[in-house]
Amino acid sequence: MAVQTTQRAYTLRLRGSDEAMDALWKTHEAVNKGVKAFGDWLLTLRGGLDHRLADLPVVEGKGEKKKERPPTEEERSQRHILLALSWLSVESLDGAPARFAIPPDETVSTLKDILAKRGLKAAEVASWETDCKDSLSAAIRDDATWVNRSAAFDTLSAEWNMARADAVGVAMEFFGPPDTYLEPAKANADGGSSNGEQNEEPDFRFAARGLVVSLFGSGEKTDFDKRTELLKLLCDGRLLALVGRPGAELVRYVAQEQLAEAAAAEPTVKGVRCRLGYIGRDSRAVKALRRLSSLQAVSQDDLKDLTTLLKSDAAEGTQRRNSAGVGPAWKSSLLALIERESGIPYRGERDHTGEFGSMLEQAARRVSQTHTWIKRSEARRALFDVEATRLEAVPSEAKDRLDQMFGDNRTPRKRALGDQHASAWKRVVAA
Repeated sequence: MAVQTTQRAYTLRLRGSDEAMDALWKTHEAVNKGVKAFGDWLLTLRGGLDHRLADLPVVEGKGEKKKERPPTEEERSQRHILLALSWLSVESLDGAPARFAIPPDETVSTLKDILAKRGLKAAEVASWETDCKDSLSAAIRDDATWVNRSAAFDTLSAEWNMARADAVGVAMEFFGPPDTYLEPAKANADGGSSNGEQNEEPDFRFAARGLVVSLFGSGEKTDFDKRTELLKLLCDGRLLALVGRPGAELVRYVAQEQLAEAAAAEPTVKGVRCRLGYIGRDSRAVKALRRLSSLQAVSQDDLKDLTTLLKSDAAEGTQRRNSAGVGPAWKSSLLALIERESGIPYRGERDHTGEFGSMLEQAARRVSQTHTWIKRSEARRALFDVEATRLEAVPSEAKDRLDQMFGDNRTPRKRALGDQHASAWKRVVAA
């Protein structure tokens, strides 16, 4: 049985020349400033998430048994909460953007303004308010503040020419897919939580490096050129050797055999997608590969169709490269931001792909941890509401008697009985 480990930070004292120590400290400071800048950008992208994500189908089952269904009202309500807490986030006063900070008593009205600006009708806004008002009215620490990340994204969108679809695409590249991002955690009776979150922390290395290369990569072959070259590499006919093999083996072969001639990818569909440098929605070939990955055995027709789609994607990439330039319009603004905040230029004698990828990876990890803690807090709050409702059903005479027997007015002998107070209450409430 695997034992979960906890990552810890330790203070390390290094010795060296003053010049070396000064350079080490400046590097440490620059990297952390870059992580903060990337993290602030990712938090703002969460503020740009589309409200219509709440209505996406719920995915159930895996492989050939996977199916989709409309969300229930309860599931839609839980999605409303997680989206609202993406648009309005609780952040440390030290570092939060002051111009987007809002008072705690204005969170619900701010949510209503956000939804109204997005064109929702009064009845829909009222439904969101009912679902989210308790979460948005929760007490926060004295050294924290609420931040309107939706307004931050609106400002970023206007300044950078960044569409909401870009925000959804990039955010879900790290924290998605949407049904996973919006899946709530489930609280246990002891206050812990399960589901709705990863058992193991996601590995953001491939996604971070893939995005950095796709956006900022330089050289003779960049962006669409590199992607087209890799797509053509996958069209050499070797896929037909996998007829009758499981879809998971097909993905592994693509990632670690074919793409390895350039640079191997993580052996998942997401890893292949990142290695190809896609941002936002899946291409037709990636969608096909995702579908085939769940099959017990892929057919010759499946592989021929996949090869045809790979060739089509390659041709489309060449066309886009010739007609639309390289990459999204906002990439130069993002690059300028990270270079300015960190003080590290992306281009020098070589591209600092590893350094920028590492900064983005650390930022994504911190934002992901924040979202996980939001899910856990919401699960505990929901469990408390359920327990409080059940407690109301306990007769007042029984509550008074239990307080006398197990409450704070117990005699020293009864206090020595340890956990009987809590266990007795649990049995009564559960009855």
